Amino acid sequence: MEISELLRESNLIEGVKSKREDSQCLKVWEWLTEQRILTNSVVLEVHRGIMDNLWPEIAGRYRQENVQVGGYVAPHFSNVTFLMNLWLTDVIDGEAPKPSHIAFEKIHPFRDGNGRAGRMFMWWQEYKLGQSFTEITFAQRYSYYNWFE
Repeated sequence: MEISELLRESNLIEGVKSKREDSQCLKVWEWLTEQRILTNSVVLEVHRGIMDNLWPEIAGRYRQENVQVGGYVAPHFSNVTFLMNLWLTDVIDGEAPKPSHIAFEKIHPFRDGNGRAGRMFMWWQEYKLGQSFTEITFAQRYSYYNWFE
């Protein structure tokens, strides 16, 4: 599956059904593939790129409040920067894409946009490793959600 299709499916999983947002995510992806390593500034820029049209007040900023996703309570917001620094170190040290993605989602560093950003980072890792992209589609979302149990 082409990355443009995966980005569209990723948007659909989160209820984003706009062709404009699909195009914006592709622009963000193209920028991301030019980045040699992930850093906090890269992570925040990706988030800004995918959230600026949808929720500009939070775009490109780690969350400053506690959040819960379903029954999962994410780590306290005061720990997000520390946890993201650990996560980035693991990515740089070669943690595999899927476990890295799961770890990112458990940190849940943003108020919204974590799923779309997190899947993009997983695909970036796969891209950098020369691997095929993990296909996650709207139709498969419940199997995907099982990754986090």
